[in-house]
Amino acid sequence: MARPSTYGGDISLMGTNFGPSSSIPGLVQFYYGPTSTSLVLCSGPSYNPAQTVLRCSLPAGTGVLFTQVVVDTQASNILSTGYALPTISSIPPPATPGGAITITGDYFGTVSGDVTVTLTKGAYSYACPAAAINTAQTKITCNVNPGTGTWSVVVTIKGQSSTGYTMTYQNPTITKVTSIPTSGGFITVTGTNFGTDASLIVLKTTSPQNVDVLCYPTINTNHTELRCNHVSGSGPMNIIATVDGLSSTGFAWNFIPPNITDATRPTTLGGPITLTGTNFGDVSSVVKIWYNDGPSSFMVCSAPTVTTPLHSKVYCGVGAGTGSGLIFVEVNGQRSSNFTFWYVAPTLSGPAHGGANLPPTSGGLFTLTGNYFGTSNTLASIRYTVDGGAQQTCTMGTVTQTTAVCTNLLPGTGAFSITAWIVVDGQTSPNIVTSYAKPTITSLSAPDTAGDTLVVEGLNYGTIDSLVFVEYWKTPTSKRNCTSVTVVAGHIRLNCAIAADTGPFSVQVTVDGQQSNIFGGFHANPGVTTISQPPTTSRPDTKHGRYLGSLPRLIAVDMSSHGAP
Repeated sequence: MARPSTYGGDISLMGTNFGPSSSIPGLVQFYYGPTSTSLVLCSGPSYNPAQTVLRCSLPAGTGVLFTQVVVDTQASNILSTGYALPTISSIPPPATPGGAITITGDYFGTVSGDVTVTLTKGAYSYACPAAAINTAQTKITCNVNPGTGTWSVVVTIKGQSSTGYTMTYQNPTITKVTSIPTSGGFITVTGTNFGTDASLIVLKTTSPQNVDVLCYPTINTNHTELRCNHVSGSGPMNIIATVDGLSSTGFAWNFIPPNITDATRPTTLGGPITLTGTNFGDVSSVVKIWYNDGPSSFMVCSAPTVTTPLHSKVYCGVGAGTGSGLIFVEVNGQRSSNFTFWYVAPTLSGPAHGGANLPPTSGGLFTLTGNYFGTSNTLASIRYTVDGGAQQTCTMGTVTQTTAVCTNLLPGTGAFSITAWIVVDGQTSPNIVTSYAKPTITSLSAPDTAGDTLVVEGLNYGTIDSLVFVEYWKTPTSKRNCTSVTVVAGHIRLNCAIAADTGPFSVQVTVDGQQSNIFGGFHANPGVTTISQPPTTSRPDTKHGRYLGSLPRLIAVDMSSHGAP
């Protein structure tokens, strides 16, 4: 006998010896019931002429069904069958915290009290609480316990059970992952359907280089938050949570981007620059560094290398430049903010007081020496003061890394009278205090022995008479001052009055406190113009001439005849 529908309807009972059709009225009786002892008569049975199939219309029902035929007081055996077995066609996945589910199927009947829903996973099973008919015959609701993974669900109606239906809890989802330093640390993963058993959970992260890392979390908050100690890494990552065999879709997250906090100063010739900061990764990271030297576009910094301590230092090579520039680091595709770095500031070493290349008192060319000047005379500017006066700005000549030329230094004199500095692309060197060149004597006139004007030729005498002091002497202990000193040709010639004397003498000029070389000169050579005729007897004769001086003890007369008659 085929199982009748739980909705009720015709049932066909197959057998033999049901008698001719003319015997049906009152002689053939069809009994059915939920037990063999509670059979009831089915009204209006019919059967086929072959006396082998007997039909009867049954009401709706569920569970086990017993049937029996009585023909003319003769009873058949009692046949045990049942209404149609329940079937399950769908169960929407529940969330891991559990809750109400709706089981869709057929042949559930209409009585909630007849329904049992059993969930089984491995050796563990339980009856789903609050099972009830939601829609007659086709829908059952019940409240599943918290759980994860895959379960078998069986619906039993009055002892008749469906085949098992595979139900899975909802897959985990990830909605947020906290970023961590490239050195590694604890990540917090927020989402849904993580369950309550950390032993069933694994997190897999994948780097841009397709390197997988497994992380085994603890549960911060049941179902919604995990915490896991992740290894070092860098850049964007993809993370998947697998809970009891069910996996989330990939979620994109990142390590904390690199950040620059400090930079060494490369020289203006270019060279290594070391960046200090955080999240630079390690030697396995793909690191790129870009920089500019101010107005130019960004350029690649050569040979970027993560160095110790890892994650916090990286170096590369920049080209020549001056002033400041911008630099940024990219680690596995994650870029830092721009950071301002500076080339080494200019330094000055000369011209030093007393050294070579001091500027002349006439001004003009003035060359500073030092380091890190760059090569651009539009980015370099020499500034100076003379004797504490107003600041002056030079017209720049040639600039190299170690020299810078000012073409229009003001005239001046004296030691330590020039305070100078250089500004290169916004960076100012320390001051250097230096001097105008010392005076130099190159020639002297030969003054008259009776006292005369001494003309002193040379360099760097300045133009101010009051700053010039001239000494002369025959011996160091007999120094005298030349009077009425006058600069008659700026910087190169001066006159002064010298006392009557004869013979050689030495001269030194002091200009604004700076002494010249000591230069030797001579008074004009004596010259005899007439000699009186001496008598034949021995007695003095008289000689007349020029530049004979006034001290007889310094005069010697050679009376040789030199061939005279």
